[in-house]
Amino acid sequence: MQRRLQLIWASLPKQLDCNTHKFRYNAVAPGLGIRELKAPMEWLVENGLIRQIPRVDLPELPLEAHRDGAFKGYPPGCRTVDRQIATADEQFPGGFQNL
Repeated sequence: MQRRLQLIWASLPKQLDCNTHKFRYNAVAPGLGIRELKAPMEWLVENGLIRQIPRVDLPELPLEAHRDGAFKGYPPGCRTVDRQIATADEQFPGGFQNL
């Protein structure tokens, strides 16, 4: 499970850089999907390392009634994202577009 936690965590900057409006489990690692990554994602959310922001199809109250099941995952603070992006830039010169 530790490796899957690391894979999800490492995928956050790429997920945020992507134009999709939802978290894509299949973009975390080849061959891994929601079935393999759901428990590690829940652990990260429960321990406050990732916030799941639900997507809504209509911006009307109550928002809960307009959820479509998708979400976007965010680290709890901007400095965390800055550190992840800096680390990713060192690992992937030229940015994520070259992956």
